[in-house]
Amino acid sequence: MVSTVMFSAVFSSVTSAGSVDGKGIYCPSLKKGYWFKDGKVTGYFIKGYNVTSFRDKARYTEKGATQIWWYINLDESYYLERASLTLRQHNHAVGVPCQLVLSKQGITSRLQKIIEKAQKT
Repeated sequence: MVSTVMFSAVFSSVTSAGSVDGKGIYCPSLKKGYWFKDGKVTGYFIKGYNVTSFRDKARYTEKGATQIWWYINLDESYYLERASLTLRQHNHAVGVPCQLVLSKQGITSRLQKIIEKAQKT
């Protein structure tokens, strides 16, 4: 229990302090991750038995110290609540919990494990 509380405190302090540039999130329930770098967001997801990404199509905006917004197209926009690491799609009340990752590999390795598990069944 103590380690969980400490882990959560570290997450909150890292994501709410400073820029999101060079950091990412992984959302287990969506099986997706997002990497933020140089004003652009790259999304990673599973397609078939491959980790796929969209690159440089979306730009992110840090809205103060509380939210990060990005738009994939006119109908698909997202925002991340930094303190709770909750990802929400615009106009949807329900958010999904995400985890902080400090490298792109932190995203792709999690997705690759899901693929490997699916290939074994």
